[in-house]
Amino acid sequence: MMIHHPPRRGLVRWGKSLLGMNKVAEILRSAGAEIVLHGHSHDATLTSVPLSDIPLLGVASASLDDDRPLRRACWNHLAISPHENGWHIGLERHRDDGVITERVYWVRPKTGPS
Repeated sequence: MMIHHPPRRGLVRWGKSLLGMNKVAEILRSAGAEIVLHGHSHDATLTSVPLSDIPLLGVASASLDDDRPLRRACWNHLAISPHENGWHIGLERHRDDGVITERVYWVRPKTGPS
């Protein structure tokens, strides 16, 4: 799933947070999701939807020049492939200078209609 505002407290200040984030998180837990991508914070974060193991991936700005690692420009390479009864998801974060700053892999159950 892709959403602009993160459905989790603490990733953006209260005045810019998602209205109804608890309800959105509840729907995600109930319906399921393999991964949730969000923007808005301009931070490269990796956490989870509250009270779940659903990965919550914050996407950094593609052009911001910043000394803080979470805010520095980067892009994400996501590789998603079938895996038994679910999906194998791989993430690599690439800085603008070509350095890979993070590699993470998950096996996620398939959710939703078959």
